[in-house]
Amino acid sequence: RDAGADCWLLVRVSGLGSPTISVLSYDLLYNQKVLDFSYHRSDSFTMVDISRERWDEAIVPLLKKYPPLVARAYDRGPPAPVTLTIRGVPGTVITGLTPKPLTVSAGGTTEVDLPSPAAYSLRATASGYVPTQAALYLNGRTELALTQVPSPWLKFDASFLDGFFPGAAATFALPALPLFARVGFTTFRAGLAVNGGDNLGISLPLSQLTLLLGIYLTPEDRATRWYVGAGPLLRVSLPSGGPFTIDQLVPFGVQAVGGVELSLVGNLKTFVEYTPSWYYTPQNGLFVLSFGNNGGSTFPFLNLPPTGAINVFELRLGLRYAL
Repeated sequence: RDAGADCWLLVRVSGLGSPTISVLSYDLLYNQKVLDFSYHRSDSFTMVDISRERWDEAIVPLLKKYPPLVARAYDRGPPAPVTLTIRGVPGTVITGLTPKPLTVSAGGTTEVDLPSPAAYSLRATASGYVPTQAALYLNGRTELALTQVPSPWLKFDASFLDGFFPGAAATFALPALPLFARVGFTTFRAGLAVNGGDNLGISLPLSQLTLLLGIYLTPEDRATRWYVGAGPLLRVSLPSGGPFTIDQLVPFGVQAVGGVELSLVGNLKTFVEYTPSWYYTPQNGLFVLSFGNNGGSTFPFLNLPPTGAINVFELRLGLRYAL
């Protein structure tokens, strides 16, 4: 329908010796199934020759259901304007029906004159609501009620930093704008070791708190949604038997984020984020060495003497659920 089709046709061929042909067709304009039958071919044919076969048993009933339209077929005259009343959230902007966008009034309605019968599609956007799309066949219909769902304002993440260290986060969205704020927590207490030999686990008395401010770059109803952001981070230390303190080696830093959400089921999404971070550290050489090595080479850090280092390769993978 989005591509401008008014019907679809599905033909299945099964069997080799005496094939069975199943025919199914649906009229998109009238929203009804018009063909659903099967027949057997007495003579066999190979699948290589299927494009050169005749399909008289399917074509004849198909033509009867979809006869060609000629001038005399329009016994009702040309399409006539019909006033369509659209009901929705006040302030909703509707595109696709007319050259200029329509806006739902404070009373929750807007009216538009459209030729009928004809097929239409529209997109409706409103502040604080998930954008919605609709397709309709206008044939005597005079009213349409939009289905609009409020945008979720709270999302929860469960993730792994670089695939090794677990974390969680809460995202607070601004429904009226594509902006969001996120508070995150990542612990290094329990993780997967890199080149740890027989020891697959790693435990460091460190955790990381992050505050992120970001903006979405794509609309909320897209299956793939991109976003960017940045914000400060704070590293804390809680050694066994010791007091809770700010980490002396890396007390704070700044994290940039570029990410993408991919829809799964319902309000559940998966996401991937690239999160390069700048860390303040009085001992940047020691900080780099604290991350170990990978086959004898250190991780891709950039030293910024005398008090800085950048981790240029940091990824976060996880699941995100919107309430």
